[in-house]
Amino acid sequence: MIFAFEEEKAKRREYQWPEIRRGWFIILALLVQLVAIPAISNPDALVLKKAILGATTVLLVWSLLPNLRWWSFRILGIGLLLNTIVMVANGGLMPATFDELQHVLPAENARQYGLGQTPVGSKNILLAEEDVNLKFLSDLTPVMWPVPKVYSVGDFFLFTGFLIFIFELFIRVSRMKRPRELEAPVAHVATGMTKQEG
Repeated sequence: MIFAFEEEKAKRREYQWPEIRRGWFIILALLVQLVAIPAISNPDALVLKKAILGATTVLLVWSLLPNLRWWSFRILGIGLLLNTIVMVANGGLMPATFDELQHVLPAENARQYGLGQTPVGSKNILLAEEDVNLKFLSDLTPVMWPVPKVYSVGDFFLFTGFLIFIFELFIRVSRMKRPRELEAPVAHVATGMTKQEG
């Protein structure tokens, strides 16, 4: 009977809601980036942006590590690593040149920023092309939909990882059994134990 109960416990674990460890910390880090970065209106507030990005990146790495059994989190981790490497190599922010910035901003808005400044609402720092380290990992690809933005290689890994996460979550949830489907075997085991005790 002990083995029967262990088998039932294993079945229940198999059909539990998919476990994502430290999920609230992931959400918190992303919310801080989405809310705090756009709220900084001073183009010279480099230290503040670096501090926010540094702290939230550490929190994201710490939160992703226990979830690497998911393929999606592995790909998300690669994207986060690539973006972190290029930002660290360029002083803590994602480098962008004027040529790349003008693809997603009106020309008059792009020209208002000088070298070494950070455009309002972005994680970028405006650098001359010859000053960008690891340029192939920086923001190079302009995409106009749904929001005009320049994306990096790491960003595409993050986007791909998110899509795979949705697919993995759908698959795992679709395999879950409803509680009623688990009640019958448990009741059967309990009845068998009662008969043996009798």
